[in-house]
This record gives sequence, C-alpha cells and structure tokens, in this order.
Amino acid sequence: MEKLALSLYILGNRESNPNAAERFQRPGEIVSRIFTDMLHIFARMGIDTIKPIEGQFEEDCIGAIDGTHIKACISPSCQIPYIGRKGEPTQNIMAVCDFNMCFIFAFPSWEGTAHDSRIFLQALRKQELKFPHPPPGKYYLVDLGYPQMAGFLGPYRGNDIIYLTFVEVIIEHLEKKEIFNDANSSLGSVIERTFG
Repeated sequence: MEKLALSLYILGNRESNPNAAERFQRPGEIVSRIFTDMLHIFARMGIDTIKPIEGQFEEDCIGAIDGTHIKACISPSCQIPYIGRKGEPTQNIMAVCDFNMCFIFAFPSWEGTAHDSRIFLQALRKQELKFPHPPPGKYYLVDLGYPQMAGFLGPYRGNDIIYLTFVEVIIEHLEKKEIFNDANSSLGSVIERTFG
C-alpha cells in the first residue's frame, strides 16, 4: 500500500524525489527504486486495461493516434535525451483514442526527443503491447508525424497537381484537400483535449 501511495503522491502532485523521500521518511534511492518499479507495474496494467471494447469498430474511422509531451522530472545527469524542442525534459507518449475520448491504447515512457513515427512503428512491432490494429477496411486518423500506410489515414502531403486544364478542377481539388485536412486535424485533436 505504501508503494502505491508513494507513487500516486509523486504522480498526482508532480513531486520530486527529495520531497517524496521527506514525506514518506525513506532514503531517496529507495523512493526512486519504488517509483520505477511501480511505473513498470502501471505500464503492464495498461496493456491489459486500456483497450477497445467489443463492437467498438463499427464505423470506418475508428479513432485517432497522436503523441503528446508530458513534463518529466528527470535527474540532471539523464535529462539530455528527454529535452525536446521547448527546452524542457518531457516524455513523448503515443495514445490512441476513440471518438468518445476514451483511450484504447497508450505507449508511455519515451524520451521527449523520440519521433512519433519511431514510437508508432515500435508499437506495431511489439506484439506484447497488444496494439489494437484496425480491422480490414477501417482506419485511424494520424498526423504528419506518422507513416501513411493501410489502416492509418493522414492529411494530404503537399500538392501533387502540376498540370490541369480547368481552373475549376484545381479549385475543387484544393477545397476537398482543405476540408479533409481540417476534419483530420479537428478529429485528431481529441487526444490533445483528453490530456488537457
């Protein structure tokens, strides 16, 4: 119970190791070991509890995948791979949400400098993570940080139209791209809204 309480205290209050050591009257090294062990337990629990429910994949578009950066308290000697573009140490977490804003998959613990596509491809490769692959004919919305492949639909990249005879066709095509990209962006932001 104490290990769980200590871990929730750190996570819920964004507390540092020294503050947790003082509060729980334990040496800092013990607090660090307990917290690390509990994070591994939470991650393993997530594999079995964060998953789609039966019958959830009835629509063609079944959810959105995105990465989000969460501030991390990392010892100064280990911070470099976690320091991202904003100059703060973060963890990059890949999450999959359905359109009820419920998580159906999460892949935490990546350094802030890890690219979304690297995390995504690792999630697809590691069978023990139980990534909820889209059924045939279904797809997830992804942003430009993810590869375009079957089952994962991202926004249009660039403008592939070089020569077209009629200006109306170009305008119609651009409007469709704009509408699609707007819809993709707004649906994909469900993860950002969930993390608040």
